[in-house]
Amino acid sequence: MGKLFAGYGFFTWTENSMAPNTAWASGWGGQRIGWNTDPVNNRMVITFSNVESWMPEVYELAKDWNRLSR
Repeated sequence: MGKLFAGYGFFTWTENSMAPNTAWASGWGGQRIGWNTDPVNNRMVITFSNVESWMPEVYELAKDWNRLSR
């Protein structure tokens, strides 16, 4: 998971190469929260799973979701 990101904080990853302008937090039981870092875009993605193999699909979903016009 970490190699997709250029920045890291405590359970928080930034600069995602698959979903630009997003930051991601990782929870204990497989939760992921992704939010847009653009100050005028308030969109978020929240997921729950105990499997990580689907994260590339979630990043694509986040990229599409963040592109929608307001």
